Amino acid sequence: MIKNLIDAELSKENEDLAVQNITATEALFPFLLNLSPEERHTLPKMRRDGLDFVERTLMHAESNPKLVTSYLDMAGLKKDLTLLKQVQRVLGVLETFCEKLRDTYMELGAESYAAARIFYRSAQNAAKTGVEGCEYIARDLGEYYKKLSAPRKKKENNQAETPQK
Repeated sequence: MIKNLIDAELSKENEDLAVQNITATEALFPFLLNLSPEERHTLPKMRRDGLDFVERTLMHAESNPKLVTSYLDMAGLKKDLTLLKQVQRVLGVLETFCEKLRDTYMELGAESYAAARIFYRSAQNAAKTGVEGCEYIARDLGEYYKKLSAPRKKKENNQAETPQK
């Protein structure tokens, strides 16, 4: 028996609206970057304690302006830190949403694949017993099944499979 955790529909209008809203939200962030893997690799990584370090540095720099060198753009640092916190907040919401979308996509894929395999086995059995037209169906689906069963190359950077546009 196939477990059916998801029994829902999404109207075309709601699908379109979701895509429009995501596109509109992206437009609110005209400064977004699309770094190359090499660029990502070379940047220093900001962890939680890194954020604390930057905030503490800003506090000390503002309290001790005589220590601020002429080539340190304090206004730029403040602006970047504010934007960093805003992006962090939005990213937190989006990461949770994206994880739910990925999990839902994975579950729907598993349910659909399991149902398709049940039909494929049924067509194979029908073909073996001589039911007319089933040999073609079993052969046709068998070609797709072989492609799915073939060993695949590992994706670079352990990227999860996601649906293509």
